[in-house]
Amino acid sequence: MKTLQDLWREYRDKVYPDGVSADQNRECHQAFFAGAFVMFSEMSQASELSEDAALRRTGALYDEAKQTLEARGMNLKARN
Repeated sequence: MKTLQDLWREYRDKVYPDGVSADQNRECHQAFFAGAFVMFSEMSQASELSEDAALRRTGALYDEAKQTLEARGMNLKARN
């Protein structure tokens, strides 16, 4: 089973350019874990809802994240 640290390393290795500064690495590491913590908190709260409400809540979070990442990807492609 992968740990959060394992997932962080996979993310870092896929998206970081070579030669990233130690400060940027530390800040991104902190942001990654903060995001994980927020999502765990949201999932914990959703577990207290009815099944339908929990599905709506997690679906809405998923949709928002997907739309944000798709928009970010389009912005990056437009720059190239």
